Amino acid sequence: MTHRALLCFSLAIAIALCLSAEASTLADDVREMIEAQDRAVDGGDPQQQKKLFARVEESISSLPAADWKNPRYYRSAVIYVLAGGSPARLRRLLKEHVIEESTSPLLTASLAFADGDQETATKLFSPIDAKTFPPMLAGHVALIRGSLLVGVDNKEADKSLSFARLIMPGSQIEEAALRRELAIVDPKTEFDRYIVLARRYQSRYPRSPFAEKYWQNLTVTASKIGLAFGPDALASLEELFKAAPAKFGFEFHAALARASILLSRSDVLKSQTQAAAALADQAQAKERLELYKAAAAAMDGDFASSDSAVKNIDASKLNKEESRILRAIRGVGVRLGDAGEQQTLPASDAPAADTPLVQSLQQTLVDSEKLLHRAGGHDSN
Repeated sequence: MTHRALLCFSLAIAIALCLSAEASTLADDVREMIEAQDRAVDGGDPQQQKKLFARVEESISSLPAADWKNPRYYRSAVIYVLAGGSPARLRRLLKEHVIEESTSPLLTASLAFADGDQETATKLFSPIDAKTFPPMLAGHVALIRGSLLVGVDNKEADKSLSFARLIMPGSQIEEAALRRELAIVDPKTEFDRYIVLARRYQSRYPRSPFAEKYWQNLTVTASKIGLAFGPDALASLEELFKAAPAKFGFEFHAALARASILLSRSDVLKSQTQAAAALADQAQAKERLELYKAAAAAMDGDFASSDSAVKNIDASKLNKEESRILRAIRGVGVRLGDAGEQQTLPASDAPAADTPLVQSLQQTLVDSEKLLHRAGGHDSN
């Protein structure tokens, strides 16, 4: 090959490489943006995404009209919108027919989702089979489709979310899919699966900026079912909360303490109060603990200690359920007092006897009183 021919050949290769690099800018920028989001749920800097979103938007604006016929760029645009990118420019390109949709209206569906038009987005996403797309697009479509179907068709939503996390493990797609899946899995019928999903989230995404949402939802769910399935199930839930931030761990154990009052389980009330005490790092939490200690004393028949403790509890530090418990204990204390030492409560502190929680607590305390009378040889009447 002559020197001139070699030069021409090298120039042609260089031009081809430049054109190739330019043609793949949008797809590459979108991929880099998604990788930044994946790093963010691993504890990376979320601010990095802003620059990458701006770069993708610039790539969309500068892409020649002819290049939109390439499916790769169309798919990149869909991913960009579903990942939180601005839909404005793409909406104009679609309206001006620069972008054409000849198969599934993925971009139209994505724009509806971005606009908050849940009805249209659900209608358009529902028949779409995410499995027919490349992994990155499939993961985003499956996540959004599953999210839209939550509350509409939970069974189909669960399938879609499961596919999303399985096809994109270790990503922000899996992180979001896990949180949504946990919200629709019924632990009453799928307890083991619920625990497996929760363990996966905690082991893989403890530093996610969305981890607090996970703990909030877990606390609500676990508090409701914690005492429903026996000691083994309770042990599994308590194991999860060993990794929880203190405020969520405290709320979990405090909720179980309240539930134990309903079940007249003094032993559980004491153990859960002790567990909550280890996590009470705020003055308000410590004040709330005094209520549980007083309730435990009352359930054991130690009314003198219980009555003395509740007099000093600041009701403003308690939540609604705890305030009802406080009123109930004070009300029982009034009934048990000697005639000469009878306390008078303000009307606002009168026992809220119409609530199941207070009714149960009062009945437990009354039963304890009867037992004490019988043990002392007194007439229970």
